[in-house]
Amino acid sequence: MPFLTLAETLAIAAPERNSLVEADEAIRDVVVAVEERARRDGLDHRLVSRALVDVILAAAVRHAVTAYPSVPHKELADAFGGLVAEAFERAWRRSVGQAPGKSD
Repeated sequence: MPFLTLAETLAIAAPERNSLVEADEAIRDVVVAVEERARRDGLDHRLVSRALVDVILAAAVRHAVTAYPSVPHKELADAFGGLVAEAFERAWRRSVGQAPGKSD
């Protein structure tokens, strides 16, 4: 699989991990700023919020395609889909307060 799993990413040591934490915080800051601007400007906040998911995923896909140019399309797509599923499950567990490994 061309991508690290979330567990492998979380196990990365400093200083590389610090760079990844900074990237995560920067992405979160951008999302908050866009949502606040949408509210301030009277835009449909729900629409903007939902569309941000698409924008972030599209950016991630663009980066994956650029970062792994020699990986065949199907392999990259399958790996990316697996990573998205893993990230979704982790975020879902965290949002509902479940410990990793517990099921719904």
